[in-house]
Amino acid sequence: DCSSLKPPTQPPPRSNGENDHIAVLKALARALRKTEDAYLGIADKMVGEFPELALMGSCVLSMLMKGEDMYVMGVGDSRAVLATMDSVDLEHISEGSFDGLSPCLSAVQLTSDHSTSMPEEVRRIRNEHPDDPSAISKDRVKGSLKVTRAFGAGFLKQVSSCSIMSVFGIKSLRSFSDHDYALQLVR
Repeated sequence: DCSSLKPPTQPPPRSNGENDHIAVLKALARALRKTEDAYLGIADKMVGEFPELALMGSCVLSMLMKGEDMYVMGVGDSRAVLATMDSVDLEHISEGSFDGLSPCLSAVQLTSDHSTSMPEEVRRIRNEHPDDPSAISKDRVKGSLKVTRAFGAGFLKQVSSCSIMSVFGIKSLRSFSDHDYALQLVR
């Protein structure tokens, strides 16, 4: 029964420590790794009856809001994009006047694509598998997948590389301001 739940009287405090950010990112990675390990375990047990389970995989895009902090996690080629608006336009919106409003939105891609379209991903795959000339074939991983990182897709994963921790190449933490207007997830 949700009737006893009450909204908080004030928003949660904004994180102010780098360690807190790292802990959240590690928790997200751990959650995805555990979920994938459980899926692959079930798929392995059922592959005799349902062989297609070994072929199934997916891109993953998750966002977590913790106070005013936003964490985005992406695996594959789905993208998280932040639309940010000029402060002048935000002032017009806050005044409730849309007359003469000329929206000026800028898009900021928050995630990196993990696909063979990205030269750094092709280099990474080839460096991780130097003895496998078919690691990238026909512009695809093992000639099959365009994405270079995926949830599931057990047929492409070796037991020693099932860990998904290396999936997250976090380039930077970005602080969001009052000018950041909307988050749109696109594929």
